[in-house]
Amino acid sequence: MLRGFAAEARTASGTGGTMAAEPKMGKFKTLWKQYGWTFLGTYLSVYVVTLSGIYLLMYNGLMRTDTIHQDKDLHAHGMNPRQLQKRVDGWLKDYLGLDVGLDKVDPRTSTFVTAWLTTKLTEPARFVFTAMVTPRVARALGRAPKL
Repeated sequence: MLRGFAAEARTASGTGGTMAAEPKMGKFKTLWKQYGWTFLGTYLSVYVVTLSGIYLLMYNGLMRTDTIHQDKDLHAHGMNPRQLQKRVDGWLKDYLGLDVGLDKVDPRTSTFVTAWLTTKLTEPARFVFTAMVTPRVARALGRAPKL
């Protein structure tokens, strides 16, 4: 039923009903097919900037949830990066059975691990941003696909 509807829609739009069905590809594969190394370079650049930014914010104490809230009740539940590291360590131990011991390693290492986990949470937003900006980067580099 859906195939018939799709064929009717193609015929009605003037493209003809004998058009070959496009392979079902994910957004990543589509962007890779169109932009190739430009997409990969843009994605990795966004990733490195995000990870570096979050790490520097945490390392310098600028990314603290306890400084965001001014309400006393909310302030009591704030969490600095060291508390976040302890929670992540507890979560890894409880749910995955991994005894990483983030609280026992060098603070820079545990801050990096926490920044990396936080960066993983930004994956959907980073991908959407990369998908939006890659065509502009490709045009600026003279690598835009031919239409």
